[in-house]
Amino acid sequence: MEIKEYTAGEVLFEIQEQVLTLNFQWNSYNQIFIHPYQMISDSISDSLHPNSTYNIAPVFFRYLKKLLQESILLTTVRLFDPAYSFPNGMKTCNLGIKYLLQQAELDFEKKEITKFLLEVDSFYTEHESTIFKYRDKLLAHNDLLTIKEKEYQETFEPIFISANIQKIIDFINTLTNDLGRLLLSKRVLPKNSYDIYAHPYLINFNEFNSDADKLISALQK
Repeated sequence: MEIKEYTAGEVLFEIQEQVLTLNFQWNSYNQIFIHPYQMISDSISDSLHPNSTYNIAPVFFRYLKKLLQESILLTTVRLFDPAYSFPNGMKTCNLGIKYLLQQAELDFEKKEITKFLLEVDSFYTEHESTIFKYRDKLLAHNDLLTIKEKEYQETFEPIFISANIQKIIDFINTLTNDLGRLLLSKRVLPKNSYDIYAHPYLINFNEFNSDADKLISALQK
């Protein structure tokens, strides 16, 4: 059965939506757990700091921290999925940069796409043993061997430090806007599938405030 394909503009629109969500998640994480005035970490000394969210609701915020970490990583790695999946032998499109580049080949020359493919492949190679392994072992599946051998605690928990999430998100933001510039050169509009509205080609992803800092300020009063 022939599957529905999407234009490069439609795919870029949805990728921009995902990257906006990623930045919202990361901003929330920073405002709750990384902000210097909150001194948040898992150490006992920091948990006793008067501004620590762990002193407000320690169990809730510990689980919230883990949930945000996993959501940030999952949103990130899904952007680099293969263009297609084949569940039960049926071909389906994956929303991601590789599918966007494949569809962009309909409007652009191959050499214009190759630069981006090399960037994506380099990114995957650099992070294959960290965030992509984390997704395969513990986000998309509960790999029992990994869990029983405590590899999760020893290898994956420090991933937010070792993988440099801020650098990864900066790369994704830049790559998304570079793809916007590519589509702009041929006036391929990043629009949703219903023609209700479109995004601008370039988005300042860093300007969005999640307001999580306001929540923490209110709780600490």
